[in-house]
Amino acid sequence: LVIPEAEALSTLSLAQEVQTFAPQALERLRVLDDLQRLLAIHGFVLPTPAASALAAAPSRWADANAAAQQTGAALQPRLAALAAEMAGQNERLADTAEALRADLMRMAPYDPAAAEPYMALDALAARFVLLQKAAEEASTRALLVAAKVWPHAELTRCREELRLVKELWDLVALTHYSVSEWEATPWYDLHVPPLLHVARSLRSRIASVRARMLPDGGVTGRRLSGEEWDRHPSSFRDSGTAADDLLASVEGALSLAGALRAEETFRERHWRQLTAVCGCHALDLDNLSLGSVLALQLDQHADAVHDALQQAAAEAALEASLQAIDSAWIGLRLSFVHALATDTAVLAHPAAVFEALDEHEATLQAVVPAASADGRGVAFFSGALARWQAQLAEVRSTLEEWLEAQRLWLSLHPLYSRDER
Repeated sequence: LVIPEAEALSTLSLAQEVQTFAPQALERLRVLDDLQRLLAIHGFVLPTPAASALAAAPSRWADANAAAQQTGAALQPRLAALAAEMAGQNERLADTAEALRADLMRMAPYDPAAAEPYMALDALAARFVLLQKAAEEASTRALLVAAKVWPHAELTRCREELRLVKELWDLVALTHYSVSEWEATPWYDLHVPPLLHVARSLRSRIASVRARMLPDGGVTGRRLSGEEWDRHPSSFRDSGTAADDLLASVEGALSLAGALRAEETFRERHWRQLTAVCGCHALDLDNLSLGSVLALQLDQHADAVHDALQQAAAEAALEASLQAIDSAWIGLRLSFVHALATDTAVLAHPAAVFEALDEHEATLQAVVPAASADGRGVAFFSGALARWQAQLAEVRSTLEEWLEAQRLWLSLHPLYSRDER
């Protein structure tokens, strides 16, 4: 006779319950019998049916307990067969878990170009749910037949790794979405500090998840051995590396872009200089976006960016000095007075003009080295500098010759203006 598994397990479960509760029931029946005797001493006697049932109860429980033990013994051959069957099932569960983990390791790197990448992860999660359900059922059966329970460490590790991959995928997807949104930001609407904060936060969170994937990261609440870690393929160990590299590049470029954005004196000529160094095509400054600037890979040309910024600042300082000189000379005037009570007008000494000459010549002599120690920023304004230096020298020379000639004339004028006698 072959006893069906379900009936055998149900029978064994009930027999075990009887054996478990029999000692407690007999103890309670003994206490109840003592109470009944105490009541009889005080004149209270139980009805005959109740007294008879109470008297017979211990022997009935003993019979039930004996029957339960005999039932368990009778089921032992069938239970032994079930235990052997469960041993094979445990092996199959372990193989299923290992296959599931292998698929998880293989698909761990997130591919943003894949169509519906989360569908594959959802399918893997569905397989895990089925495996978990089968493992729970196997554990219940194993406890009833005193068989070896399939160790759940593999299942726990698989669950944690699946959760970590999902968490990492979410962060990687958020990284790609954020960067694409940032790239579409118009350059002149750009506010860098919040973007830098988000980039650093994403990098920190990715690093935290990846750390939990490492041997000392506590994937299963313990340190993985070197042999266990070696069994993790590089596709799993390196998950998130590409996103971290992307964020590192974007973070460096954003820092430099923030410096460019803050420099109001950065002109079209400076952009041309920068794109030439970066080996990129000319930028459309009217439709400039952060993506266009990030395409220059500024983090790989940090020195060129700093040089361009210093040159723009030096040129701005030089331009401001030249504008100040130009504005000053617009307001200067020469004045004339009558000399020696005659109708002849002579040039009054232009003290303000000479003061301006002294100041501006000194400014032009100092502005070049002051703009930059290596002369950066001078080239673009070299023509204007030379023109102003020549003009100031010519004005000084002309005024000095004029005043000297006027002085001689004034000294000789009395000799030639006397009445002939």
